Amino acid sequence: MGTRNNEQSAAFARTIDEQLLNRPIEIVGVVDVRRYAGLTRPLALTYLRRSARDGREHRRARRVERGIDASPLVVNRWHLVGDFEGALFSQFGVERDPPAPIAWLVDRLGVRHGPYREVGPLLDEVMRAARAM
Repeated sequence: MGTRNNEQSAAFARTIDEQLLNRPIEIVGVVDVRRYAGLTRPLALTYLRRSARDGREHRRARRVERGIDASPLVVNRWHLVGDFEGALFSQFGVERDPPAPIAWLVDRLGVRHGPYREVGPLLDEVMRAARAM
């Protein structure tokens, strides 16, 4: 996720989470925060922590509303990571502060699938990978 596509990234992540809500899948959102790596890093970390806390609370509430497991073990399968040095973005070949969210599926064997710029094909790959395991 880039900092210039916050709303689009949030909608993308929320749609994925909604579709996979009751599956034992870890979801990691990586935000490009390289421009905050200097003196503003503590402020960016505070914002990331707050966003992660709020995201988990919304996830917990959605699970309670649907009557499915809302335990911390399950709710905490959703993570938010700030990439201050660009290492993760570089590893996945993502441009600096991408204009739209980009997703990959990393399966249980560590094989990377993607990139996906739309939710539908990503979810199709998640289902294929789940059947293969």
